[in-house]
Amino acid sequence: MQELWTILEITAYTAGYESCQKHPDDPLYGITYSGARAQQGRTVAAGPDIPIGTRIFIPDLSAMPNGGIFIVEDRGGAISNAHLDIYMESLWAARNWGRQHLEALMWLAGDVKEILAKIDSDRRWRWRDREALARLFP
Repeated sequence: MQELWTILEITAYTAGYESCQKHPDDPLYGITYSGARAQQGRTVAAGPDIPIGTRIFIPDLSAMPNGGIFIVEDRGGAISNAHLDIYMESLWAARNWGRQHLEALMWLAGDVKEILAKIDSDRRWRWRDREALARLFP
């Protein structure tokens, strides 16, 4: 495992229709891309080049019961390599989370330089908050 520190754009999602286009009666409701059931304080969705199972530490969230450590268990059509989507059970909490830019440590298997290059590329082309991009990466 290799460590990679970077800043990611972080949003939040729920298992509900507004995030996943599934209703509670759908047999796949709450089931992640990895096949695990989404769990608050554990599950994050990450871009296609961040391996499923990657552990991610977000220092600003270290006061949470999980100590700020999440596991990549999900994917999402709008999630790039420079973006994480944290699973939350409450739609209210997910909406109030908004869009944050936080430092994260990833423990990665694979070519860290290649993954970092993909994160940097996605950050330049896919971050919605252009002002944060200019401020954080002048």
